[in-house]
Amino acid sequence: MFEVKNDEHLYTSFNRASEAGLEVMIQELIPGDDTYGVNYNSYFWDGSPVAEFTAEKVRVHPPKFGSPRVLLSKRIPEIIEPSRTILKELGFSGFSCTEFKRDIRDGVYKFIEVNGRTNLSGSLAVKCGINFPWIIYRHLMYNEIPPFRKQKMGIHWIDITKDLMHLIMSRNIEHFTIREYVKPYLKKKKIFAILSWKDPMPFIAWIQYVVSKAFSKIRGGLQRHCKYSSPRYGK
Repeated sequence: MFEVKNDEHLYTSFNRASEAGLEVMIQELIPGDDTYGVNYNSYFWDGSPVAEFTAEKVRVHPPKFGSPRVLLSKRIPEIIEPSRTILKELGFSGFSCTEFKRDIRDGVYKFIEVNGRTNLSGSLAVKCGINFPWIIYRHLMYNEIPPFRKQKMGIHWIDITKDLMHLIMSRNIEHFTIREYVKPYLKKKKIFAILSWKDPMPFIAWIQYVVSKAFSKIRGGLQRHCKYSSPRYGK
């Protein structure tokens, strides 16, 4: 993915992608920071929502173009009807995540895409009372349609490993204050992507995996450095 600033950069990036055998799609970049991104999650059936949930992005991985690493449960009425219309016109049935971003130029939420799959932050909706996996299971197995429920607001979802990594890596890009950064962690209402005090083993396994990958990259880099910097002797 390339963010192009002018025509020359566009041509250069297009040629690089073409030479690599890649198809190119040009999209408009909606101005505004990452907190202007929002999600509409829903389970749709026969043209109507069985359950729905909205959330606002706080921080993403990687910054500017990535998926959420901190997310906030929030009612965003401006995207509910447009999302319903899009999914109905598509004839879509099943779970999906419809994404928008608020344009700072006019304050209007602009449509980005529909992801017809479960998302990484799915546990946030469950924490907020919208248990999509259970709803889908009961519907498909027993043809039960649950009563429409309102979501709980103001709950944060945090992917702690990615968020702490960017605290160091992206501090010059995001410009969050320490107070802003730790705010989601200090809230009583929050849920972590992997970490759970009731069952810490998945998080421990994930940390072991991350550490092993980091050491592998460091070791590979050192080996390449030693290979290219070693003296060569003639006959």
